[in-house]
Amino acid sequence: MSTGWQKIRLKFFAPSVRKILPSRPKGMRYLGLENIEPGTGKLLLDTEQEQVDSSVVAFDKHSVLFGKLRPYLAKVATPDFGGVASTEMMVFEPANNNNRQFLAYSLLSDEFIKRVSGMTDGAKMPRANPGGVLNLSLCVPPSFEQKRISAYLDKQTAKIDRLMDMRRRQMDLLKEQRAALIQQAVNRGLNPNAPMKDSGLPWLGEIPAHWKVAVLKWQMQIASGDSALTEALLIEPDGISNIPAIGGNGVMGFTAKSNVSSPILAIGRVGALCGNVHFVPPPAWITDNALMVFDVRGYSLEFLWRLLTVLNMNRLANHNAQPLITGTLVKNQRAPLPPLEEQREILEFIQVESAKFDALHAAYARQLELLTEYRAALIHECVTGQRIAGVVAVDVVAVDVVAAGADSGFPPRSTRTATMGSFFCRAHRARLQARLQVNA
Repeated sequence: MSTGWQKIRLKFFAPSVRKILPSRPKGMRYLGLENIEPGTGKLLLDTEQEQVDSSVVAFDKHSVLFGKLRPYLAKVATPDFGGVASTEMMVFEPANNNNRQFLAYSLLSDEFIKRVSGMTDGAKMPRANPGGVLNLSLCVPPSFEQKRISAYLDKQTAKIDRLMDMRRRQMDLLKEQRAALIQQAVNRGLNPNAPMKDSGLPWLGEIPAHWKVAVLKWQMQIASGDSALTEALLIEPDGISNIPAIGGNGVMGFTAKSNVSSPILAIGRVGALCGNVHFVPPPAWITDNALMVFDVRGYSLEFLWRLLTVLNMNRLANHNAQPLITGTLVKNQRAPLPPLEEQREILEFIQVESAKFDALHAAYARQLELLTEYRAALIHECVTGQRIAGVVAVDVVAVDVVAAGADSGFPPRSTRTATMGSFFCRAHRARLQARLQVNA
């Protein structure tokens, strides 16, 4: 711990204020745990809850909120407005001119979260004891140093967050591009110079001249799944109940029984995601919330899976409170039917191209994971006095954000100044930066 720092119990640094109200006052803003992004403190206000039927705790624009339910999620917030929050949050008010943002970063640090998580009660819904949390100690510098650290962390975490947001957008674009590539291949084939003809389907347009348009009911059998499943489903598989049970939205649990003896397609029949299509190898149990597609003729089963996915079966659902599609609706659809050999070529193309997309998507996902670790280490070292905030002449994240924006990867070490310092210990920084290289 740096010179001038001291350890102070949280209850003395920022006492807990617990003003409980029996209900949400009319017109007052409400924050639930779902409105706080884990690990960052960002407020997610697009989904503010309109109806609150329980008691709430009041806070003001000087408060720091900390989620005591499942504290490992690290839900900490510093709202710039007053309102009420879920009683699953603790409300702190910094005392003696202590810095509010420094407190928030201290509560977000990995060390603090681990200590709180180690004193929880309850297995399924672990909850921290407020008294135990208040008795934990923080590493505290003088007030002026708190402000300097907070300003530094605000700047550096914003840079990291921008890079992470950019990578998330790129991951979303990859998913869209992958879907567009599959749609083009399934609906138009692989030869851009092939003679074309009108399919007669307004949503489809032209198809290769040698392709057919088929009514699906002549190409397959379709039936509802089975409801005769008596035992309760397991959330996770074990040594006996390890067979997936497929419902309206996909896998809903695991059972010991199977009603599938050969590969089939399962189409969600009810629910908001009805129409989703799954390729299901045996063994599996298809519930009556899904439709089974089997005895396929003219199509390979995998090509039909791709085709039905592209057709977006969800558009066929009624718009009642419980969305529903029927086997008849699916069977009456008309769709392109290429020759079987061409279907195999299209599937091989999709497999190769999808692997490229998947590899890049996985690289971005891994980079997000490492950047999350990078951000947490920065916060931890600054709020525990292990590094001096603001000594970096050229910030590594600032350089990396520019480089990543050009999609050229992180810059070589020669482009960085020798006086950059370290977000955390030099060895750990070197390891992380080596792992953060973009292989795109």
